[in-house]
Amino acid sequence: MVRATLSTKGQVVLPQSIRNQLGLVPGSEFEVTTEGDTVVLRRVKRYPAVSLAEVVGSVAYTGPAKTVDDMNAAIADMLRAQGGAR
Repeated sequence: MVRATLSTKGQVVLPQSIRNQLGLVPGSEFEVTTEGDTVVLRRVKRYPAVSLAEVVGSVAYTGPAKTVDDMNAAIADMLRAQGGAR
């Protein structure tokens, strides 16, 4: 277990290992609550989760319809270009 100390300004620095584990960066926001004598920080997600139904049709495509094979080939091309295809 790691420790943190409250500064005279009421600030707490989260240990580097915790920041790395959670991918926290300067400006990350938290909800702060208590549970008995425990302080609980919950990261505020920058973008709320949405369902597919909420976003379908939000980006218009005006070209010809693509087949699954066309899409798979485009993904494979992109991965090769990024050096990610094996």
